Amino acid sequence: MFVDGVPFLATILQIIKFITAKHTPLQTTLQIKQSLSCVIHMYARAGFVVQTILVDGQFEPLKNHLLNVVISTTAASEHGNVEWCLWVIKEIGRAITSGLPYQRLPRQIHIGLVNFVVLWLNAFLTQNGVSSRLSPREIITGQQLDYSKHCKAEFGSYCKVWWFHTIKHFISPYATRHMSWADW
Repeated sequence: MFVDGVPFLATILQIIKFITAKHTPLQTTLQIKQSLSCVIHMYARAGFVVQTILVDGQFEPLKNHLLNVVISTTAASEHGNVEWCLWVIKEIGRAITSGLPYQRLPRQIHIGLVNFVVLWLNAFLTQNGVSSRLSPREIITGQQLDYSKHCKAEFGSYCKVWWFHTIKHFISPYATRHMSWADW
């Protein structure tokens, strides 16, 4: 998936409707294999075993790289749910960026935007999901979003942030050299 020229590897667990998106700048076979391995391990921590991965023809070189997983390469038109999910991620991203006062967004903002959209898509119940009480995020990660933590500011809004630094060593008042922020 590309969002304004920024490449991502997006996956969806079809039964639970859990979505993942990882920025893959190079899109090499090794990088995509590592990203898919991370997704497989995340599902394994939740108790799910990935047996088959349905992908487009562009992932043909991965067939021999992932052990214990069958990679089925078929036409993109046969992956209706995945294509719809990619369209939803892009459309929500467009809706959010249309409200921002910027003409052009840097690459890191696009990466954060896709992660933000995926976070909120996984946070709510899905219509045809397996649970009527738990969101896909709660099923896979066991974490629930907290309104007081996660809803403090809109995406792209200006925030003045500060965190407490502890002094790691005592600076002598008789120090002769100038201490810069890099020395802390």
